Amino acid sequence: MKMAQKKRMRWLKGAAVLGVAGIALALAGCVTQQRFDQTVRERFPAPGEMIDIGSHRLHLNCTGEGSPVVVLEAGLTGWSQDWSHVQPLLAKRTTVCSYDRAGYGWSDEPAAPQEIKDNIEDLRRALLAAGHRPQWILVGHSLGGLHAQAFARLHPEELSAVVLVDSLETGLMTSMATEDEQRYNRNIERLAGSSVWLSRIGMTRLLGVPVTLIADRHPTADERLAAKSLGMRTSAFRTFRDEVHRVPQWLDHVASLPPYPDVPTMVLSTNAVADFPP
Repeated sequence: MKMAQKKRMRWLKGAAVLGVAGIALALAGCVTQQRFDQTVRERFPAPGEMIDIGSHRLHLNCTGEGSPVVVLEAGLTGWSQDWSHVQPLLAKRTTVCSYDRAGYGWSDEPAAPQEIKDNIEDLRRALLAAGHRPQWILVGHSLGGLHAQAFARLHPEELSAVVLVDSLETGLMTSMATEDEQRYNRNIERLAGSSVWLSRIGMTRLLGVPVTLIADRHPTADERLAAKSLGMRTSAFRTFRDEVHRVPQWLDHVASLPPYPDVPTMVLSTNAVADFPP
């Protein structure tokens, strides 16, 4: 009996030591992550303008000259840098503006999670504050395509055309079997939720995992490093989580808006390359 008790006591002491060590490491990770979050935007200056839209600042990067102004809206986990291969080509012909939704890239994190209409109004305010008047050509990729559809339904008079690039569509969830939809929602919610607390203790940064999927695809080493660093901030993972949580409601909300207007629209899509499993 005494031998068993001694073994148990040694085991409990070992577990306690490991527990204390784990807590200490987590606290140290939190401190270093906070410092990283505070300095990363200073290390990588924004290529565009920081536009004060009232409650927070939005990063708007406009290049080229002329009209109409082409506005680029990135997808889930993305920001202005997602268009690093596309924007320079379009800027040879006209003015092109890419931007970062609140919480991503160089834009400030909002005080509360954004709804799709909040993102749309943010973009409108930023464009107008920068002196770019409608009529805009709005290009939206994936989740950004859903934003573009909502923008067109709410403010058709401000757009001269819309381009949807592999866009989400409002019938996405209804096209899935109920069991598949529930499994998808569970898995993506777990992924998004766990990524936030892992980023808070610095684990995603230590593992070299940014929120963006395309950090390694940008044209230059500086752009790749900036994308990876910006994508490792806790605010980026929080924004990812908040957007993932709201996608089903956003799909329903856009479907409930007035019918899609008579705005010239081009749809681009492919199934040749996929970043996500079926």
